[in-house]
Amino acid sequence: HTRFRNVTGVQTCALPISPVCDDATFLRRVTVDIAGRLPTLEESRAFLADKDPAKRDRAIDRLLDSPEYADYFANKWSAILRNKRTNDAQHRHGSYSFHEWIRASLAANVPYSQFVRDIVTASGEVGDNPAVIWYRQVADTNQQVEDASQLFLGLRLQCARCHHHPFETWGTEDYFQLAAFFSRVGKKPGLQPGEERVFHSRGKIGRAHV
Repeated sequence: HTRFRNVTGVQTCALPISPVCDDATFLRRVTVDIAGRLPTLEESRAFLADKDPAKRDRAIDRLLDSPEYADYFANKWSAILRNKRTNDAQHRHGSYSFHEWIRASLAANVPYSQFVRDIVTASGEVGDNPAVIWYRQVADTNQQVEDASQLFLGLRLQCARCHHHPFETWGTEDYFQLAAFFSRVGKKPGLQPGEERVFHSRGKIGRAHV
């Protein structure tokens, strides 16, 4: 059994581990999960006839190496990263470029840590660095803090903007320390109509007003 505990450490439930499925069920599930489609008749016949004990591992590797994996998960990540057209005439090129950048990263098996780093540290213009489109979609500092923490770290910091919840680890100090990084993201008009150039704005050091 897999046991779960809430934030107070009290055991709340126990879920039985699912039994190992048969080969046909496994192939259907893994193909849908990784490639977003059902297995073909030829794939099913070859997999069911294969007697190699490692055939499930090989099937996963084959699907991860397929262009369908990159296509399927590029659509997922494009939606997660809020990549959408808000103005056909001006933003179409940037949206398509960002989607293609995401797909190319998946096809090249870029490590997750590098993928995230390339997005949050992106600078320049969409023609040179399509990852800057994330800053067009997630425009202000609060959005950047909350999206980055939830999408990339699995942490919801929205409540910490106003108060420190008694049952949460992260508080307002953590929220605004993270906000300090994003507050240095500067934008100015880019060369392409409707697009911006993202850069590191050093700003000026001054005394905080209490």
